[in-house]
Amino acid sequence: MQNNSAFFSGMRERRSHTIPRVQLRQTARRLYARVVNERRYYPEGSWGWINQFSQRLFWENPGATIRPQYAWGTVFAATLARALGHSTVAVIEFGVAGGRGLLALQDIAAEVSATLGVKCLVYGFDTGAGLPEVTDIRDLPQLYKRGDYRMNFTELKTRLRPETQLLLGSVSETLESFLAAAHPRVGFVSLDLDLYTSTRDAMKLFRDAAPLNHCLPRVVCYADDIMGPASADLTGERLAIREYNEAHRTCRCISLIHGLRYYLGWPHNRAQWPDMMFWAHFLDHPQYSTYDGLTPNPQLPL
Repeated sequence: MQNNSAFFSGMRERRSHTIPRVQLRQTARRLYARVVNERRYYPEGSWGWINQFSQRLFWENPGATIRPQYAWGTVFAATLARALGHSTVAVIEFGVAGGRGLLALQDIAAEVSATLGVKCLVYGFDTGAGLPEVTDIRDLPQLYKRGDYRMNFTELKTRLRPETQLLLGSVSETLESFLAAAHPRVGFVSLDLDLYTSTRDAMKLFRDAAPLNHCLPRVVCYADDIMGPASADLTGERLAIREYNEAHRTCRCISLIHGLRYYLGWPHNRAQWPDMMFWAHFLDHPQYSTYDGLTPNPQLPL
């Protein structure tokens, strides 16, 4: 009896070392998702196909596992770029901080590039020294202070792929340099700058002639700091988005992707991030009205 007890105890110990509990939990969740999530066929490049491809990435790509919102945005950006005849597309993270999100984005971009045949180039914008001095009341100084989210540049640099560029400095200056240089059209943007003033400066990408020359006609945007502590329409990223929409109400807007969660599979249809996803629409863009194939054969037979 003691021998059997020792045997099973040893088996449990070896199993715990071989397969971590977190991995077992992830495998169980993935198997459950395969059972409950829709597996209907959708034409490649369509709305349903984008959601299914993203769902697969959520489970299989290490970057998409921790940043599913980046996966969805990058898939849509590359799909739209291909539909409009572009062989490359830019995906941007405004606010790199420690770099975990940028590393996730480049993992996602590599797989999406290989699958869709559209090269996704990654750009990260950050001061490198953390947040600047927080003095404007609209920047929520009760939440943030100078030096928060500082970067270990030396360590991060060693882990960046050749397709990833890190632009260090004030976003108002680095974005100016970005717009002056050659790069693919932007299809996805993560706004994770925390502050109203920095987010407002990043919106230069969408002002004047910049989106017409540097962006796809619809750009997916993820706004990281629009929920939670002290979030309000008079401060932070919400204020920057509202001011942009008020100034461009006739032909441009940054609008929620309404009802996105209802098109996603479990567990992301119950997550918070689908309510933080936006589209930047540029109705004056020369390619805005070009057919993109999102809804092929929309009419069902009788």
